[in-house]
Amino acid sequence: MSPGGGPGRGKVLIVDDEASISYSMRRFLTASGYHVDVASTLAEAEERLAAAGYGLVIVDLRLSTSDDLQGLDLLRSLRRDNPRTKTMVLSAYGSPELEEAARQCGACCFLHKPQPLSEIARLVGEWMDGRET
Repeated sequence: MSPGGGPGRGKVLIVDDEASISYSMRRFLTASGYHVDVASTLAEAEERLAAAGYGLVIVDLRLSTSDDLQGLDLLRSLRRDNPRTKTMVLSAYGSPELEEAARQCGACCFLHKPQPLSEIARLVGEWMDGRET
């Protein structure tokens, strides 16, 4: 079993620069049976995506203290390079315009932080099992 490894309901990549959020989501989703990897930067996320296939990527829009929306860049590259990978945005920075931009870049849904782990897990299950709502 790999370091992020649950016994195999699917592979999830969490891309968030807030370690406490990534840690909590990883533990919760791993306990739910998913293989979960974490990346805290755009470069690290791209490296992980090049090395492995994921069923779902959970992306924060801001991956640093700057105002750059690197999460949108990641969504665009995922849509281009891995069109079958589902993407979910989980961000503290949201507006109707950002939500629309994320959807245009291929995001399945846009969630605002904070979000209960049980709700994230429910949505992950729906997207990973093909029961999108």
